[in-house]
Amino acid sequence: MITKDNILEKLQEFINIDYFSKAIISNPIKKSEELPKKIDIKKIMLKDKICFQFTYYIDKKVTHENIEDANIILEKIINIMENFKQCNILANNSLTLLKNKKGEFKITGVKKSINVDITVQTHNKQKNYILKDGEYIDWLYKLGVMDKNGIVVSHKQKKFRQINKFLEMLKDVEENLPKNAKIIDMGCGKSYLTFAMYYYFNIIKSKNVTINGYDLKKDVV
Repeated sequence: MITKDNILEKLQEFINIDYFSKAIISNPIKKSEELPKKIDIKKIMLKDKICFQFTYYIDKKVTHENIEDANIILEKIINIMENFKQCNILANNSLTLLKNKKGEFKITGVKKSINVDITVQTHNKQKNYILKDGEYIDWLYKLGVMDKNGIVVSHKQKKFRQINKFLEMLKDVEENLPKNAKIIDMGCGKSYLTFAMYYYFNIIKSKNVTINGYDLKKDVV
């Protein structure tokens, strides 16, 4: 195990910040509406400057913090870990940083990253999906579209894009749908889009609609 006094130096042995791609801090020590349940970190280009964007998921709110000083990123991650048990980092190496109840750290799963994408993302040109990759949504996790950290699994990327395109269609007609409406979905199948419609109208737009899905196939029902 590694103490907090020594973890930064040890982490720098494995992580070259120039090759930093992304990180996910998860597994909070205790649940609180005031503390993030997860923090995503990625390198982006913002107004012609490279910076590191920290995305905090607090209750139902999402906030961003952009930091330009690359030299403090690993130290900031370690300080944030005061309230978390785990951090997955992808750079020149990929690894998992763990912290126990005594505040001691452990670095595990170190692997050299092959063909790691170190291209800086242009923040202003990112696809503005209604549902975000990296933002945990319960029904998408239960349907196997994303993992417990909110990351869309590789073989479900096409389905994730399909769901977002469908929501864009709903966005175009939402003003014509009154509150407390009842929607009938005939041939709902496994109901990916039915759940998406419910989530969009009720959770995002607060329209309080009722949706009934029907299908002839008993196995999918």
